[in-house]
Formats: sequence, structure tokens, C-alpha cells
Amino acid sequence: MGLRATIQNAASSAFSALGDIPVSVTYLQVSAGGYDTTTGATTETTISSTITALITKFEEERGTAGQSQSTDRQALILGKDLDFVPKPQDRITYDSLTYEVYKVEKDPVTAIYKLSIRER
Repeated sequence: MGLRATIQNAASSAFSALGDIPVSVTYLQVSAGGYDTTTGATTETTISSTITALITKFEEERGTAGQSQSTDRQALILGKDLDFVPKPQDRITYDSLTYEVYKVEKDPVTAIYKLSIRER
């Protein structure tokens, strides 16, 4: 087993150790759809997936520095659980609220994605 797989397995073990703290969320991959020449509107196409994520609030220092809003959250997702790459403008539905992804970060081996999400 290579180092990449070892790190990904360690991240997976850490998520497992959290028990029921990570929750099931609906992830919507959003892409531009067709353009309606009559109305001038662009439609969007979505692909829905149910995944497990650890949802947290931002640390207070970030909020007071004006970098986030009080309703912003962070979603940590195991890279091995995804068959796609998250991107800004995708959406996550959690706790009956819909959040839009506005920033995507990942570690060098893609063990964990850290998504900054904002309530829509």
C-alpha cells in the first residue's frame, strides 16, 4: 500500500471514530444547462448524490475578520466517497437548508475535501 492510500485510510478511520457526528447530506452537482432563446434564460442541470459530511461552523476569528457570514458552514467530505470533484456553485442540502459551495480546498492526496458553504 502506498503513502496516498495510507493517508486516505487514516482519514476514513478518523471519520469512523466520530461515530454519528458526520451526517448524511444531499450533494447537488450544478452545471449550466441549455439556453432558451425565447426567454433568454439559462437553465441548470443538477446531479444529486447522498454523501456523508462533517458540518461545522467557522471558528469565531474568521467570522470577526469579515471572511464569513454567521450562517456559513464548513463541510468536510472524504475524497474516497466521491466520484466527482466538488466545485463552487454546487449545493449541499443539510438540516432542511440549502447551502451553496463558494470555496473548495483539498489536501495533497485528496483524502479530505473542505468546502466552505453559504446558506442560500
